[in-house]
Amino acid sequence: MLWLLGRPYQRQLHLNSKALKFLQYQQRGGLFLLFLDTQSTSVRLLHHVLTLDTEPLTYQTIRLDTRSQSVLHFRQLAPKINTPTLPDTHLRHYYQQLMLARLRHQRGFDALQVAYYQRGGTIAQLPTWTMPTVPQLPLLSGPYLVWHAHVFFALRQQSGRLTGPQLEALIWAQLRPLLARRACLQARGTLIQQLITTMITMLSEQQVINWQKTEWHVNSGQLRWRKH
Repeated sequence: MLWLLGRPYQRQLHLNSKALKFLQYQQRGGLFLLFLDTQSTSVRLLHHVLTLDTEPLTYQTIRLDTRSQSVLHFRQLAPKINTPTLPDTHLRHYYQQLMLARLRHQRGFDALQVAYYQRGGTIAQLPTWTMPTVPQLPLLSGPYLVWHAHVFFALRQQSGRLTGPQLEALIWAQLRPLLARRACLQARGTLIQQLITTMITMLSEQQVINWQKTEWHVNSGQLRWRKH
């Protein structure tokens, strides 16, 4: 099944756009949306839809002629994605400061800040690894920073060792309440597992966790609040 969206949905996309209720997924095109143009009898494909906290959604666009291109042709498309490059250290720091400033104007920020105070720190003191710097799948109802922070809090409460299933369960427990409703997304389970796997990879690369023989060891040095 393919969802074609009409003119009421063809406005500037953002994380709370009604069009995102109709997000669909295929391996070659990632998360995508299809918009029907009745005047030109064409379909506009927005593929590889991604989000970066506080920034506009990013995507690539292809126009398909419905008179000459079939659904089978669409299914076989392998559109290329222009992968955003990671900013250097200076730009990454600048982005993080800008992101925190924008978050202060979002609903629920005060309650979030109180939660950080109760744990002995502030949003600005979160470790740098919790700050998203690359676009992510728009599957959460809010910023990815919130999920990363919740994982940070959960890991701080661990004794130091976790099996693979225990780590996945911990990450899933923090992710589940933050997921947005995407009723038309048939590959939801696959994408959720992808988010969990990506989180584990990031934690390992940032040396928050280290694999030793048969279990993960939590590195308490990466779970400290940053000094101002």
